[in-house]
Amino acid sequence: MFEKFFDNIISQNYSFGDYEYEKYNCELAELCKNMKNADVRGMMDFWERKAKEDYFELSHPIYNHITLRGVKSFKGNNSILNIVFMCDKNMGFPLFLLQFSDCFNSLFFQDNNHQCKALRLDGWRGDYRNHFAIFRAALLARKNEDFSYRDIKFGFTLSNCRPYHFFNFSLLYFENLDIANKKVANEKLIFFKTDKITQSLASEKEDLVYLQPYVRENAILPFTAYSKALSKDFYYSIVKQTQNSHRANISGGGGQKLKRR
Repeated sequence: MFEKFFDNIISQNYSFGDYEYEKYNCELAELCKNMKNADVRGMMDFWERKAKEDYFELSHPIYNHITLRGVKSFKGNNSILNIVFMCDKNMGFPLFLLQFSDCFNSLFFQDNNHQCKALRLDGWRGDYRNHFAIFRAALLARKNEDFSYRDIKFGFTLSNCRPYHFFNFSLLYFENLDIANKKVANEKLIFFKTDKITQSLASEKEDLVYLQPYVRENAILPFTAYSKALSKDFYYSIVKQTQNSHRANISGGGGQKLKRR
């Protein structure tokens, strides 16, 4: 069943539409409502609630009685795309979650008739074709990898090739989330490692499923006072940490000395 799902995605044999979250009673439906209404606190509550659990699990967005677990994650090549594969114990309901700016931007799943469908989760009305092409290429490169259901804990990834997305969609909210018990992937594309990140870095040997702790306000709506307050404190903290790091380098001899001419 998974093989057919895999092949349908690679061959672009899928339909694309909006997720009608109003029809369902599950966490993902509630999260879509929060994203549409720019409910920043609601989105942050979602990540904090999930961080208390060892495994990343969600009710299936369509078949709400089915519990799915995140068992594998990977990146789109040279892109902002983070991909999470989820499935049930019997591998009967495979699903991919795609993240590139919002908590979750879209998903791919297989319905009861074994038809592959892609659904838009966010309010972005842009062109998804490039993101989907990157997803298909990344998936094809992992054709021979194991996607089986297993017990695997999850952590967070902050790696991002775009500074704006990194600081405003990831780091701003990560620094304000109560998720101290979760590991952060030790990756190259972290533009600024705060004290919180440094203390949470996973070792290279740790096998985890990684999710981007994205929180983004709907681009159509103005920034809320809540996010503005978070931003002010956040950037003040970044400046202070940069100053402290600079002083430590100087006092410890880590700074580069200039040669007199």
